Amino acid sequence: MRYALFEKYPALFALSTEREGGVSKGNYASLNMCDYTGDEPFLVNANRQIFCEKYRIARERLFMPHQTHGSCVRVLDEPFLQLSPALQRDRLHGVDALITDLNDVCIGISTADCVPLLLFDPVQEVVAAVHAGWRGTLAKIVTSVVETMSIRFGSLPAHLLVQIAPCISVENYEVGRDLYELFRQKGFPVEQLFFEKNDGKFHFDLKAANRFLLIEAGVLPSGIAVSECCTYRDSDRFFSARKLGVASGRMFSCMMLRKER
Repeated sequence: MRYALFEKYPALFALSTEREGGVSKGNYASLNMCDYTGDEPFLVNANRQIFCEKYRIARERLFMPHQTHGSCVRVLDEPFLQLSPALQRDRLHGVDALITDLNDVCIGISTADCVPLLLFDPVQEVVAAVHAGWRGTLAKIVTSVVETMSIRFGSLPAHLLVQIAPCISVENYEVGRDLYELFRQKGFPVEQLFFEKNDGKFHFDLKAANRFLLIEAGVLPSGIAVSECCTYRDSDRFFSARKLGVASGRMFSCMMLRKER
């Protein structure tokens, strides 16, 4: 799916994949591009090739990290592109956010209920893709991304446009009571983010938590768009680890600056 937030920038490629269009089977059906959740490697490679051919992306310039629910941010620059494929894979292991200002380099992250965030600085022409589950949100990974964009590229938070892409909704995201205290200790407005249901169980609003972090970092509310889709509710359209199990496919949310302007 494409996003209206970025439509006025024709040189910007930004989207999140949906389930259809690939060759994977079962809980990976069908356009699963993630290679570390149990899918057959040859099917994942075929899906990546399908994706690249459809959107005119050079296969060797498609990058997605091996995410570990951490807070590591990696900038992809010219020296990174000069590394061997093996070294590139090594540098992308344990990374949950990518940033680049290079043309024709497609960066993206994999999710199946966690929050995908796509950031664009139209002034400095920098893009970022962020994976934020509850652990990454607690570690304020998107805050680190905004800070890195500012330090490395001179991006002003007030110039950023951010799409919070499809993820699990608060209605379907039941969490343990312990998370409330963890987020309270980190300064989150927990009264606005956690909701106790009649059965005594807590639900957590991941989208709102990351929106809070963005605004706290200086991003303007008008520059943040939030998808109303829920990956759990709409699991026929998007992958959902809570609905399908951890051994299932992942959606791919990506950004790329095209050289042809």
